[in-house]
Amino acid sequence: LGLNLNFMSKYFQSKTGLIDFVAIEEELDQLEDYSTQLLNFSKQRLEFLNLKYSKKNYEYAEEDDLDTDEILKWTESTNFIGPSIFLLSLYFLTEKSLKNLCYSFTEGTKHWQVPEGERFKVSQKKNESIVEASIRYLKETKKFNFELNSKTLSLFEEIRILRNNFAHGDWENVQKNLSSIEINDAFKIVADIFVQIEDGMVE
Repeated sequence: LGLNLNFMSKYFQSKTGLIDFVAIEEELDQLEDYSTQLLNFSKQRLEFLNLKYSKKNYEYAEEDDLDTDEILKWTESTNFIGPSIFLLSLYFLTEKSLKNLCYSFTEGTKHWQVPEGERFKVSQKKNESIVEASIRYLKETKKFNFELNSKTLSLFEEIRILRNNFAHGDWENVQKNLSSIEINDAFKIVADIFVQIEDGMVE
């Protein structure tokens, strides 16, 4: 996993100032900051344990085993559990944000997000993901004119595959997915989706 934790702030900044997009900006920024803080903590903890383990002389083999176990646990937390959970959270945030946009730009609705207690779902075509269905729906409202570039869609597909592998318990495949997705890039990809959608608003 290429773990570059020096995230840029504000990958997505709303140009229109509409609450629909400002909310996405704030939630994406919040998740990015939270991810950064926790992953940095894990990385620092692992570095501390590795340093402690390399310098310490043990009197008992059991103590050696205890520190080795802790290093293995924090290695997994830093390189697998943490990145996986935050990429999943990013995927679900994307789904939720697109759903709210679809609701907000549906004729007759009066809110920028789906109100509590109200059910709203975009119909999916065969083999169509929720994200794909939402993007199609926004175009069909005739209030947006955009085409997501193929590179963005291709990279986002990697996040979707990771999400499916994680949810279905195929964690050995998740390890492979993580080798090709950097968290920084994932945030940029999601931000780029909303940049293109907002830029495509029909005046």
